[in-house]
Amino acid sequence: MAESAVAPSATKSNAVQLTPVEAFRACVLIDEALRQLSFVSKLVPAGHTARRDELSLSKGDDIVRMIQEQSSLQEKFKELTDSKQQLRGLSNIEKLKSVEAELEEVSQKLREANKELCRNLKQNPNLQENAVKLQLERQKVEEWYADVRDELQDAYTFKSLQDRVAQEKHQQEKLNEVKKRTRESAQAVRLLEAELKKETAEYEREMKQTNAEISSLKEELQQNRLKSSLKLSFEEKQLAAQEQALLRVFQQKEIELQRQLAKELSEAYLEEFAHTEILKFSREYIQNV
Repeated sequence: MAESAVAPSATKSNAVQLTPVEAFRACVLIDEALRQLSFVSKLVPAGHTARRDELSLSKGDDIVRMIQEQSSLQEKFKELTDSKQQLRGLSNIEKLKSVEAELEEVSQKLREANKELCRNLKQNPNLQENAVKLQLERQKVEEWYADVRDELQDAYTFKSLQDRVAQEKHQQEKLNEVKKRTRESAQAVRLLEAELKKETAEYEREMKQTNAEISSLKEELQQNRLKSSLKLSFEEKQLAAQEQALLRVFQQKEIELQRQLAKELSEAYLEEFAHTEILKFSREYIQNV
């Protein structure tokens, strides 16, 4: 980075103020870095062209088209940045303003293209994601370098870079905090899952034991019902047999009593007949005497 190659001379409102010589040296280093990044970015479209069929199969022609459009916008951004650099210090203010406006428009298109490409890549992930991510990061670095170079040339400072670094650091800290909370949440989820698994196993064990007890009680109840049914059937048959035996005894006694009654009636009839005859004979005898 440029700030590592030069020494700050003053500080104002948390911004490092450089001397014109220091700013010029930093601009030279930044221009060299931009040329190297531009050279690297020119290698990307060729690689993408060679792998176009593979990308078309995995992501579709739309993503390939967006990558190519983004490369074209990067080239346009580089050309406009160079034009703006050449127009500085000249009297053609209108031309400079036109280039700056066009540069702002291209920068806005690049940001929108980045958002659209990222959205499509999230919806359609593939094996080329790392390469595309590197391309996006390289484009962001180019924009940062160009802005820092302009700021160094205008105000001999690089406060925008400091602000961006601080912002990136803050975002990284937030990301680390989110990752930490995510890890803690994942750990809590794992603990809850382990506890749930333990409780589920305990519940299944208790249910298995309860089902075994219920099955045993059902079997015992079935056996008791069978025993009760057999006992009841036996007692019913036994009572029926006793009833039949008593009926036979009563019938036999009834027959004997009927016979005895008939005999006694016969004897009573004979006795009455004899008494009548004796009485009749006695009367006749008395009358004859």
